[in-house]
Amino acid sequence: MTSTIPQGEQNQVYLYQIADNLPGVIYQFLLHPDGSQEYLYISPSCRRIYEREPDEIQHNAALMWGLMNDRDQQVFTQSLVTCAQKLIPWQRQWQYQTPSEKIKYLSAIAQPCPQPNGDLVWDGLILEIPPQTLDNSCRCHPETCEIERITTNKIEQVLSRFDSSDDSIEPEKIEAVLEEKEEFLRNIYNGVEQVIFIIAVFNEKNFRCLGWNPKTEQITGQKSTQVYGRTFTEIFGLVEGEKMLQHYRDCVQAKTLIQYEEEIWFEDKQTFSLTTLNPISDSSGKIYRIIGTSLDITARKNAEIALQNSQIRFQQLAENVPGVTYQYHQYNHQGRGCFTYLSPKCLELTEIRHEVILKNADFLWKLIHPDDLNSFVDSMAQAVDTGKPWQHQYRLITPSGKIKWIQAEEV
Repeated sequence: MTSTIPQGEQNQVYLYQIADNLPGVIYQFLLHPDGSQEYLYISPSCRRIYEREPDEIQHNAALMWGLMNDRDQQVFTQSLVTCAQKLIPWQRQWQYQTPSEKIKYLSAIAQPCPQPNGDLVWDGLILEIPPQTLDNSCRCHPETCEIERITTNKIEQVLSRFDSSDDSIEPEKIEAVLEEKEEFLRNIYNGVEQVIFIIAVFNEKNFRCLGWNPKTEQITGQKSTQVYGRTFTEIFGLVEGEKMLQHYRDCVQAKTLIQYEEEIWFEDKQTFSLTTLNPISDSSGKIYRIIGTSLDITARKNAEIALQNSQIRFQQLAENVPGVTYQYHQYNHQGRGCFTYLSPKCLELTEIRHEVILKNADFLWKLIHPDDLNSFVDSMAQAVDTGKPWQHQYRLITPSGKIKWIQAEEV
C-alpha cells in the first residue's frame, strides 16, 4: 500500500500548527529604549510549560522569566541590548517555579531585530530542558521583587496588531498583519538552534517526513526538500529508522506529548538527543501530524558514559587489589560516619558482607579491639585537624573470634 502527500504541502510549512503544538514556547518580545517590555505574541504551548494562559504572561512580563530584583533586571536588559548591538542570538537558561510549585529548567534563544524607532523586537523560543543540561554559568533569577507591570493600554495597543477579528480594520491591513505574523513564525522555525521536524501520520505503521528546519539540515546534511515524503528508514537506514518509528507509534498510542532520550547513529556519527513529540489531531480525533523537537545532549551523555566507565574500571581495580578499598564519609570528630563504597573483599577480612556494613558502619566499629578504639578515634581526629592523610594500625575481632592486625591508610 502506498500513501501520497498532497504536492502543495512540499513547499508549505504549517507555521501555525508548529506554533500551537511545538513542545516549547514561541514568543515575540518588544523591548523599548526606556527598558519597558511587552510581548507581541506568545504561543498557546505556554500553558504546558508555565501553567499559565498567554494573556496572563502578556499582561505581566515577570511571569515569563521569573521574579527579578533591580540588579537582575538591569543585567537581563543589558544582555538583550548587548546582543542586539552585535546582532547575535541571545541565550539564557534559568530555573522557574510554576503556580503548582514545580521547579522547571528552561532554555531560551532569541534573534534580535532593531527597529527604526529604537525599539528591539526579539523572535524567540523557550524549551524545557532536563536539570543536567542546565549551564551552571547561567544566572538563575532570584525571587525577590516583581518587574513593573506594563499598562493595559500598551498591551491592547500592541495586541491589536495581531487581532484580525476587528471589522473596522481594512482587509489589506489584516492581510499585512497576518503576513507579518507568518513571517515571524517562519523566522523562529528557520532560526532556532533546536531541531524541529514534522511527521505525517497515515496509520500506526506508516509515517512520513514532511520536512525539518535549517538546524536539522545542518546536522544531517540533508535538505528538507530531499527528505519530504520519505520514510524514516529510507532517511536514516533500517536500524535507526525503526527505532524512531517505535517512538512515533508510542506517541500515537499515548495520544499525548511524550519525551525521551535517544541515541542516533547517522553517517557513522553518534549523537544523543532529548526528543519531544507532540501529536496533532483532526476534528474527528485522529492523529495526523506529529511535531517533534530535539535538544542535543551529546556532551552530557558522553560525560555520563565516561563517568560510568571510570566507575567500572575503579570497581574492577578495587575488587582485585589485595585488601579492602573503601570510601568513608565522616560525620563528626569522633570518627562516626558511613561508607559510600566498600569493596567485596571486606567479607574476607571482616567476615561481614560489604552490603551490611554499607547500610550501617557500626557493624565495623563494633569489631575494633576495645584496647585500640581510643587511639583509632584519636588518629582520625588528628588527620582531620592537620589535613594529613590518615594512617593507623589496629586490631579487629571478627565474629568468629579471630584477631586480625589491620594496616589502614587514606589515599
